[in-house]
Amino acid sequence: MGPPLSNVYLSKEPVVFGGFVIRGSAQVPYDPLFMNGLLKTDKVRDQITQLSGGSTRFNIGQDSLNKVSIFLPSKEEQTKIATFLSVVDEKISQLSQKLHLLSQYKQGMMQKLFSQQLRFKADDGSEFEEWEERKLSEISQKAMYGMNAAATEYDGINKYLRITDICEFSNSFKMDNLTSPNAELDDKYKLQLGDLLFARTGASVGKSYLYKENDGITYFAGFLIKFSLNTNLVIPYFIFLQTLTKGFSQWVVTNSMRSGQPGINAEEYSSYIFKVPCLAEQTKIANFLSAIDQKIDVVSEQLEQAKLWKKGLLQQMFV
Repeated sequence: MGPPLSNVYLSKEPVVFGGFVIRGSAQVPYDPLFMNGLLKTDKVRDQITQLSGGSTRFNIGQDSLNKVSIFLPSKEEQTKIATFLSVVDEKISQLSQKLHLLSQYKQGMMQKLFSQQLRFKADDGSEFEEWEERKLSEISQKAMYGMNAAATEYDGINKYLRITDICEFSNSFKMDNLTSPNAELDDKYKLQLGDLLFARTGASVGKSYLYKENDGITYFAGFLIKFSLNTNLVIPYFIFLQTLTKGFSQWVVTNSMRSGQPGINAEEYSSYIFKVPCLAEQTKIANFLSAIDQKIDVVSEQLEQAKLWKKGLLQQMFV
């Protein structure tokens, strides 16, 4: 087995399994849902890892797997625990579905707003003026590449933003594995409000990130390109939102493969054309979509907490 070593799958219907999967069948009575939860605990997974072999790709055979020790309560208690965990799983499933629907709603509203199928009106009820087309270079300072520095242990103050630190789902700064730049710090690489960043190469080319004040003191790495947006012309969040649209994604796909391998340089990003209404309409759109983002953040946090709670329950129940 490769990286998914010790992953557990509980079959709910007939399936065909491959050669890298070991099937378990009951030798003593047990509740399948209970066993599924038990085998996913850190205690059991650690045992499986310790019994596995291989220098670069871990694997485990049936004989070694048979040596894993587990403690089973009575079948009745197993069923009670499994029933409770099923309720928790249902809550997690509901939150996941709610998060999915909110994300779909946001995408749908973005499509309508940026295509101008849906328009806001001014506070006095009048129509806003027509939108203009502006190249990124016209609404920002000259593009800048990031630091050519390795990452080192986080010093507690100075954060280092690399492509891998940008969340695939929310395009926010992931704070679960912070690092600092292993180089002399230069303020020109320190992010400020209004800074919009793009990944310039690799599988993540086109990924964007907008700096937020609560991200703290942050320096950006060399595989990112920074554009400092002109806040007299645009609302940074409004421009950032356009980088999350299907239209932008299609532009990235088209432009990134021209050289034969994924990559978009600063000059190419600078030429991207944004649709720009007046600041008042930008503000209304940004505020509307920001409110949806806040709801998404709340549900996302609830989902994460539910998953952590379940994990904690599993560890306590199966000590």
